[in-house]
Amino acid sequence: MSITLGLERLFAVAPRLPYTRPTLHITGTNGKGSVSALLSSILLASGYRVGRFNSPHLVKIHDSITLDGGPVSVEEYERCTRMVEEAKKETGAGLSNFEILTMTALCVFESAKVDIVILEVGLGGRLDATNAVTDECILVSGLTTVDLDHQAFLGDTIEKIAREKAGIARRGKPLVLGEQLYDAVEPVVRDVLQDVGSPLSRPAFVGKQSSLFSPETRIGPFRPPPPQLLLAALPSLQERLSLEFPLQGDHQVANLATALGMIDALRSYYPPYAARITAETITLGVSKVSWPGRLSFHTITHPRPLLVLADGAHNAGSAVTLGKYLSQYVSTSTPGTTVSLILILGLSHSPTKAPLETLLPLLSVPSPPGIAVRLSVAPSSFSIPDAMPWVKPVPPTTIESAVKEIDPSIKIQVTLTISEALDWARKQPNGQADRELVIVAGSLYLVSDFYRLMTTG
Repeated sequence: MSITLGLERLFAVAPRLPYTRPTLHITGTNGKGSVSALLSSILLASGYRVGRFNSPHLVKIHDSITLDGGPVSVEEYERCTRMVEEAKKETGAGLSNFEILTMTALCVFESAKVDIVILEVGLGGRLDATNAVTDECILVSGLTTVDLDHQAFLGDTIEKIAREKAGIARRGKPLVLGEQLYDAVEPVVRDVLQDVGSPLSRPAFVGKQSSLFSPETRIGPFRPPPPQLLLAALPSLQERLSLEFPLQGDHQVANLATALGMIDALRSYYPPYAARITAETITLGVSKVSWPGRLSFHTITHPRPLLVLADGAHNAGSAVTLGKYLSQYVSTSTPGTTVSLILILGLSHSPTKAPLETLLPLLSVPSPPGIAVRLSVAPSSFSIPDAMPWVKPVPPTTIESAVKEIDPSIKIQVTLTISEALDWARKQPNGQADRELVIVAGSLYLVSDFYRLMTTG
């Protein structure tokens, strides 16, 4: 099935499914899901009823739609889906699966009369189904890191991709531009905002109180790292915030800055929100945030303990981020120790994503002085996600070939499922390793299979 971007089909059915909820809209290549989770957690801590839409789903298709932090019920999901299907039939609009899902989410939020909605773009921005929401509903937009991805749909340069993503900007409504990897992004975004008449806003200041990965920090074999200790400053708040931030990685600090920038814009442009979103509720919301599948640690105890890090590092940019984190994680080991990294890797097929490009950062973890790093890899596959028949896994043997090209000395075991890969990881001799970490990565769909396995046992 091909993907055809455009809003005409949505505009045809929208009058039959009116949507009026105040909405925060987020796009970007990497980080938009984390920003949405942070916004949701802060707003929930501030006493609001919150709807959130993310894609793709993690375990079941309806879990992409959440009400007050939990997945919408199957009954309500199916009821709203029927309403969308009826509108589709009445208008003759050939809605795609994602467009049906998006309209279902909006129907759920409207029916629940939530106070505010966090809406994550699916692909791009300007022509994404979520951009059919009217200007009147959008309060603040956010643009996270822009990188090369989905070039077949968004353009083959950073400038073209940035222009498509900045297309969510709305007249008179602020857009918060997050930290960027490429200098070329901001001028393009400024041009788009000037044409639209949308003010540019900045991320909040966020700095570290202490470094998790300092030489003094040592993490035990089966203990996840502690929360990051951060300081933050929002122009609309007089006091600085001291934050305990459970999400891991420097990139999540940048995502937090973007989320807090959107909160600051919400408080500044819409004063009624400032009365309820306070320093205390922001601090509480940040401390309670959860975003599974993005540098998420889990412990499996049977038949022997395994510490598993799940991360949907699906493109070159996110693979670089994960590779950097693994290097920092290894650095917390005591000199004279051996660290075993067992990578269970699955990739989604995409003509613009060469397996080698994604795998190289994951398999290039250096050995710090006095610390030995031992790599093992289990190339694997994943199940096709619900309502997304166009998603195809890269054959595990193709991943195997790429791993051998990167480093022929890496131990490899081709597997067909996440269950088979974890069984193999459990059987690896760890007597010579002082620390061991299993990493499930390369595709969020593989990570989804991991969570399904964790849920069903």
